[in-house]
Amino acid sequence: MERAEYCNNVNADFTVRIHADGNNDNNISGIHILYPSGKHTKSINNTSKKAAELMLEELINATGAKKAWSDGLSPRSDLTGFNWAKKPVALPELGFMSNANEDKKLATSSYQDKLVTGLANGIDKYFGVDYNYFSPTKNIPLYKHMTGSATIGTLYKSEEFPIITDEFVNWYKVKFGNTFRYIKKANTKGVSTIKNSHLSTNRVPSKTFTAKTDLFVKENITGKQKTIGTINKNFIFPTLKELDNWFQIEFSGRIVYVWKKIQQCSTKDAFYLVLNSYNHEIKI
Repeated sequence: MERAEYCNNVNADFTVRIHADGNNDNNISGIHILYPSGKHTKSINNTSKKAAELMLEELINATGAKKAWSDGLSPRSDLTGFNWAKKPVALPELGFMSNANEDKKLATSSYQDKLVTGLANGIDKYFGVDYNYFSPTKNIPLYKHMTGSATIGTLYKSEEFPIITDEFVNWYKVKFGNTFRYIKKANTKGVSTIKNSHLSTNRVPSKTFTAKTDLFVKENITGKQKTIGTINKNFIFPTLKELDNWFQIEFSGRIVYVWKKIQQCSTKDAFYLVLNSYNHEIKI
């Protein structure tokens, strides 16, 4: 009751009570979120449930964990922390300490980071924050298709990239050269703004190069060079501009560079046309 009264007194817009669960059956694992559903909380039941649904979705996306019980949502009318609340509230159970494997995972900083990302993204969605960009929380692979089987490059941790579309549950579509590719939403966080100098200007590529080795993608070519990702060996990539030692390219929606001498690339006068949403490509 004290926690509910404290949040009432500070006029909190939304309360998140973070817990870890336990059960006599040590095989049970996963995430579930409790929310108020009693007669004393009618004014906040629906909004609390909506917040719980959004947090659960983002927690599953960020961690890859499964939902505990049937749908991962647990309506409750017997908790004083709920029944005395005047504003929406939810209680995420982030895993089962009674499950040895999950308990070990919960104790790692890497998994805790994923949990924090999921919670933050879910809360942002509840408050209507609309992100146009994302930032990886670890180095993540770029995939040719949404099968998760063919990787074509890597996006580096803490870099920022535009989202082309957020229409898929577990995937972002991103710009990659003159076509589109995909990254898993897990291990990413939403970003509100990005430096305009990083963004693509939608210029039409005039040539392509073939990477003879895995390539480091650089944000800049003067001063201390910063690597933001990689392009896999044997991948054919369109160029925006050819400089003395560099190719300027569009990489996941950003204007960046790869060094010609390292890659020992071959070039051809060509470009790629995107025929439809499935990104079939024809080399002209």
